[in-house]
Amino acid sequence: SFFNSLSFSTIQPSSNDGRSFCISSLFSGGIPPWQGTHFFLFSILINYYHVIFAKIIQLFMNYLIYDDQCNFCLTVLKKVKPKVKNDQIIYIARSSDEGKKIIYKYKLSNINSIIYIQNDNILIKSKAIIKIFASMKFPYYLLFVFNILPNKILDLVYDFIAKRRHKIL
Repeated sequence: SFFNSLSFSTIQPSSNDGRSFCISSLFSGGIPPWQGTHFFLFSILINYYHVIFAKIIQLFMNYLIYDDQCNFCLTVLKKVKPKVKNDQIIYIARSSDEGKKIIYKYKLSNINSIIYIQNDNILIKSKAIIKIFASMKFPYYLLFVFNILPNKILDLVYDFIAKRRHKIL
């Protein structure tokens, strides 16, 4: 293997006095750790830790994709953002590059509503709003109680407001 072909048996000290010593004598059994299986596995982990870490982070991130061309949406977002606890949501404009990538990734180009993504679960319309309520600080998270209403009723209210959003503000 590659690691076994490396020769690390001696190291010359920087003081060029002719002394040398065998590194393998420092380890039990005379086998340096870089020639063992454990080191090989550890090096793979180190080389790819950023990929693994990025995937773990993505599992815990919540994305809210909003219409950045809508004044009503922007106004509501400005009021809601400070009330969400611990930066639990990443806000992404629909027309941004990142928003377009996410919309393409999840095949959401035909969805014309607010989009909330949590652990690859996609929520739209009133379910997305309810999820935002659940992420808010007290007393605003109490609005989560609307979750007991049927989705059809909540979506009717959402659609009613969405149709008139350009006229509201």
